[in-house]
This record gives sequence, structure tokens and C-alpha cells, in this order.
Amino acid sequence: MRLITLEEHFTAQEIVDENNKFTEVPEFYKSMVFVGNSLMDIDEERIKFMDKHKIDMQVLSYTSPVSDQVPAAEAVRICKRANDILAAKVKAHPERFAAFATLPMADPIEAAKELERCVKEYNFCGALLAGQFQGHFYEEKNFFPIFANAAELDVPISFHPAPINQVIGAN
Repeated sequence: MRLITLEEHFTAQEIVDENNKFTEVPEFYKSMVFVGNSLMDIDEERIKFMDKHKIDMQVLSYTSPVSDQVPAAEAVRICKRANDILAAKVKAHPERFAAFATLPMADPIEAAKELERCVKEYNFCGALLAGQFQGHFYEEKNFFPIFANAAELDVPISFHPAPINQVIGAN
């Protein structure tokens, strides 16, 4: 039996720097600096950790919503770059890593296209979405193209839980 873990996050300094041009780093993430370094390592240290804990494969995904606070056009560009970086990491260790795409939710049509690109070009196994986008949940019709495309591609969409305060306050 193989042990495969899902929602194993990574980050890349290049993407962090791009996001920081548009928004301040939330206090929550500032308090997680010690985690950030391990999230940037998708090679030696992570594989050692996996071996130690008998993990055969990790499905990697970008850690925080890449595009939540940036203009839509920039979100598309940043998500593509994050997915390109991830694809290179998976390609270097295909027996150990798979990937969920990160999608530019500010533009659902482009998000659907990015999902298709990642699945067809990089063989990503689906996408990971935050539990909501800027206070909007995914039952809103403008998000439907993403789910229609996922169904056509026959890949799952995994949902990361929304922060509890956003869910409790939702109507």
C-alpha cells in the first residue's frame, strides 16, 4: 500500500515577492516565518521528511491563495508562474510529487483555462481552491466555468477550508 498525502503546501520566494507588490503580508503569515523556509524546499529536506515518515508521494499545492488581493490580470500571470515553478519541481521528482494547480479566481474564465493548461501540459491532478474567494462562495454562477472544465478534464477540485470567521459570517 502506498501512502499519498494531499494538500502539501509549497511556496516560492519569487511568488511571495510578486504578491507583496500588491498587498501586505497578513500577520498570520508573518508569524509562520519558520514554516516558510520548509515550504520553499521541495527537494532534499522534504524528501528526507517523506522518507522518515514513510510517505510515498505528496500532492503539492501553492500555500496561500496566490491571487486573492491582486488585480485579475496580475493574478493570471502570478498563478501561471506559480504553476510553472511547481511543474518544474514535480518534473524533477515525478515518482515523489504530483500537483494541484493554483487558479486565478478573480477571473473564472482564465482560471478554467489555467486548470486545463496545467492538466494537459503538466499532468496536474486537479486544483486546490480556498474555501471562498473575497467573501464569495463557489455556488455563484460566475465560478461555474471552472467546475465545468474540471468535470470535462475528469479532475477533482479540492477545497481548503475557509477561515472560520468568514464562514460564520456568511449568509
